[in-house]
Amino acid sequence: MSATTGQITDKFNRILTMPFIDQLMVTDINQSEVSVASVMLSCKRKYEHLQGTTVDTVRDLNTYSLLQE
Repeated sequence: MSATTGQITDKFNRILTMPFIDQLMVTDINQSEVSVASVMLSCKRKYEHLQGTTVDTVRDLNTYSLLQE
């Protein structure tokens, strides 16, 4: 069973509200230290953008299929 958009967004929000999440540091691809909070926020934004793009694409495909009938 796959997760819904709401469930995934909830998981992002739960992680982002964890205590000290902004103090946990990781090394990014450029060998710079960044907080786990900033990494998770970036992932959340990319996910939300992808979801928005997907919805538009599905809507366009549905419209196109209806025109073909």
